[in-house]
This record gives sequence, C-alpha cells and structure tokens, in this order.
Amino acid sequence: VAVGGVGGVGGGAVDRWRGLFPAMSDGSRLRGAGGQVEWAFMENAGGSQVALPVQQRLVQYLIQANVQLGGTYEHSVLAEKLIEQGVEAARVLFNARSRAEVVLGQSTTQLLYNLAHAMHESASLFPHPDGVAETTATTPTTTTTATTTTTTTTKRLFTNIVVSNSEHEANAGAWVNVLAKARGWEVRWWKVDSKPPHLLDLSDLDSLIDEGTALVAITHASNILGTVNPVKRVAEMAHAKGALICVDGVAYTPHRSVDVQDLDVDFYVFSYYKVYGPHISALYVRDSVMSQLQRINHFFITASPNKIQPGAWSYELGASIAGVQDYFEIVAGEDAATHSARERLEIAYKRFEQQEALLLKRLLGYLGSHPLVHIVGIKDFDADRRDRLPTISFVVRGMSCKEVVRHVDKSYCAIKCNEHYYAKRLLDYLDLPHTVEGFTADDGIVRISLVHYNTIEEVERLIASLSGLI
Repeated sequence: VAVGGVGGVGGGAVDRWRGLFPAMSDGSRLRGAGGQVEWAFMENAGGSQVALPVQQRLVQYLIQANVQLGGTYEHSVLAEKLIEQGVEAARVLFNARSRAEVVLGQSTTQLLYNLAHAMHESASLFPHPDGVAETTATTPTTTTTATTTTTTTTKRLFTNIVVSNSEHEANAGAWVNVLAKARGWEVRWWKVDSKPPHLLDLSDLDSLIDEGTALVAITHASNILGTVNPVKRVAEMAHAKGALICVDGVAYTPHRSVDVQDLDVDFYVFSYYKVYGPHISALYVRDSVMSQLQRINHFFITASPNKIQPGAWSYELGASIAGVQDYFEIVAGEDAATHSARERLEIAYKRFEQQEALLLKRLLGYLGSHPLVHIVGIKDFDADRRDRLPTISFVVRGMSCKEVVRHVDKSYCAIKCNEHYYAKRLLDYLDLPHTVEGFTADDGIVRISLVHYNTIEEVERLIASLSGLI
C-alpha cells in the first residue's frame, strides 16, 4: 500500500476513522453551540479518544467473561482467551519476540517504578553490595601445534545513570528516586540545548556515558517539544559501553509505529489511553534482561512477566486493548487483509503520519510566522526529516496561557494550558520567563496536540480563533 507525503489521506478516509470514535460520531454528545458545532479534540497528548472496537471488547469482557481466571468452565476459558488476545496485541505493537516480554500495569509511572525496584534488587544485573558485575570472556589462542583457550574475568563497577532532562517525570523519577538513590549512583543529566529548538546533542551523551554507566533513560519524543529523538543511535551508544537503555514512548506511540527489535532497546513503555485505548499501560522488557530481574511479586510467582507484574491489573482493560489492533486493521483496509497483523499495523501508522503531516504543516506555518508566538521546539516543518510530531507547545507574548485557551474554548477547540505537563525538569531548565521576551509566567504554556483523526477544517477553525485574539 503506497502511503506518504503531506497531502493527507482524503476527507473520506478521515471521516471513516472518525466514525469509529463514538465521542466524535454520536451527535447527541460532546457538542457545543446548542448541538450545532462539534468539539475539536486537540489535546490528545493528554489522552486520546477511545476507538469503538476497544469499547466493544471491553463490554464483551464485562458481559461474557467477568469471572475468575483459571477455571475450566467456558466463561473462565473465554476470559483467559480475551486477555491473551489483548497481550498479543501489545506484543504486535512493540514487535516484541514473545508475550513473556510484555508487562501490563495501571500507568507508565507505576510500571517504571516497579521496574526500577526489580532492577535494584537484581543480584544478577547489579550485584550487591557494591554494584560490581563480573564478566567472563573466552579467547582462543592458536599455536603451531594446538589451540588453547584463555578465560579472563573482569569486574565492573557501576557508578552512574544518564537521564535526559526532557523526560516526562515517569522516566526520570523512577531512576532517580529508586535505582540511583538505593545504589548511591550519580545521576548525570543529558541536557537539551538551552537555545531553540532545544535538541539533544549526541556528542554530549558521548561525554556523559562511560564504563560505569548502568542505564540511559530517554524519551522517544518529548511531550513538550514534540521532537523525535534518535533512539536507535542512543541504544548503540549505550550498549557500546555496556549500559541498558529505557525509552519512554508515551508521546511517540500515538503517531508512529514502534519496533523494539529494530531499535534494539532493553525497555520501552507507553500508555494505551493515548493510543486510542483505555487507561492501562504496557512495558516491553528484553527477554535476556527479564530473566535477570528480581521478582517483586509473591514468592511463588517466578515466571515472566508475572514476576514483575504484582497484583491484578484490570483484566477488562487488558482484554480491551486488542480493540486497538482491531482499529489499526480497519484503517489498513481490506486490501491489506492478507498481510500479517504487524504489517497491517504499520500500514495504519503510515496513514496516520500522512494525515498528521498535513495538519502539522499548516499549524506550524501559522504559529511559526506569527510575531507574538514563541514555539517551544522545532518551528519549521520538513516531511523528510521526520523529526517533529504534531505536539506543539508555545507562548503568546504579553498574554497569559489561560487567556489563550479560554478564548479558543469559545470556538469549541479543546487545547490546554499547564505549568509543565509533568516535564517540570525541562521547563525549569528552559526558564522561559527569563529567556522569552514578553512571556507571562503566571500559569504556564499552551499545548496543541493533534492526531490522525483531527481534520484540516478543525485546524483552520483553531487558526481563525487564535487570529481573533492575537
């Protein structure tokens, strides 16, 4: 299926997609102006709308299979089947090797804190008490008469972790407050450039990471800047020094497909409620690392992934996430029916990116050219670079954040004003009140975050509303 470019996918396709979101297709709800104008949901980075197939699977589980697992009777058997389908859908989304590499939980924050505890307690990954790991290498030596082998053992002392300062706190707090604190390790901050567009520099990472680095934590895309980071290259650099890498994909996964095998990462995490599903999150753990993690579940639960999946996450939500894959397959279309589930997912994401490029080009073009608007992040659009998602944060000089969003509310465009969007370390570092002339520091910055079901007509309505204010 040929997709790409910035011409969008056509209004008919977008209309069909929107028809699969009851919040947008049901004329009796979520409308303004006496039911005449539909709200435009443009704060999707905070949470997307939920696709109809997800809702259908949720209802199916609650009506047909809301029983205890492990029974031999048909309702219990069905419950396990539906949950297995949900976990398999997450495996496909990650492109993980097996379902044993997929951990589900209430939130990204919870999953990463659990992971940090499991890593801290692991005597295999980071031996107690001093964090020294032994590595053994066998080297063959050939002479004129025989070949012998020499075995050498070296000890490695872990002393630090490296964390990007552009992280949502979920992918910073767990490592700072649990792993580094418990081990007494130094936290080295990989900082974005203080000057716009605030990119991370790989040469800075190279100077931070060394043989004592245990972990590198990086976001795939910033939920403030909208910047796509070079995760694959970061993974190469981390592994070259013997460090693990954890990637926060929460702001990336709604827009583009993830392939943990291609990226060669050890951990990858995202939240389904921002990927057209319910409030549940998923974590990928590389199998070779999973096997070394300490159990944080009951003493008799030792199998992966349950050993780091304590308590019972919501079974009905776990079952419902299979509906996200159902939605991807509908978007991929009947022409892709013979493709694998993973291929259909990739086709859907390519179509998403095509539509989002159209929206991003128009909105960035308007905001980037306005003299009163300061965009926090990359302000120009380049379809070939693929380094920018349609998550745009900005300030209006001389105007408060709340003043902007309240004005836009009148045009039934849902955007948001917030102090830091849980990326407080980044906003503190950028210090916008002192670096952006005319910035009003009383309430934060504006964020607009679009996804594939947004339309060019909604973007034009938003632009018209902003033009009436600034």
